[in-house]
Amino acid sequence: RLDVRVPVRANRDSGGAKEPTAPERKRYDPPEAKSAERAECDKLAKDGVKQIKAKKFGAAVGLLEKALQKDGRSEFALYNIACAEAHVDGKKPKAFEHLQNMADLGTDVGAERLIKARTDLDFEDVRDEPEFKRITGYARIQIVNTLGKSGEKGVDNIDKVLVGIGHRKPDHTEEDKS
Repeated sequence: RLDVRVPVRANRDSGGAKEPTAPERKRYDPPEAKSAERAECDKLAKDGVKQIKAKKFGAAVGLLEKALQKDGRSEFALYNIACAEAHVDGKKPKAFEHLQNMADLGTDVGAERLIKARTDLDFEDVRDEPEFKRITGYARIQIVNTLGKSGEKGVDNIDKVLVGIGHRKPDHTEEDKS
């Protein structure tokens, strides 16, 4: 993970003994919603997405917050509120918090949405933020060949792997491949 510093997890006194510290935040794990609450959440979240498409990000955040009150485990609502908040000044830390909450749920759907976030235009303004990179696992990788010519086939295979795991296709010219 590029540009991310690992937090210190324990304090050391002069005797070298480790004293554990509390984690910085509690893991996000809201209770399961009832079927009726999930349906209300879905409706509110879909209305929020309509507001995002209309570029009414403040209204979208309001609707998506209500959706999350109904079902805090909705990856759809978590992802879309992060999209809307990424456009609103002063709300970018909340966007990261919602992406982290989705990551905390540990579901396959959440993981897929985090991969999608790496290239989603809604996150264009925050993509270079270290917190965004940490949460989504996003990194721009530049391949530098210092040992001589490895061949075009090798670079093309690396490109395929990176694209397959959700990274943007690297920017390079045909001359760079040789």
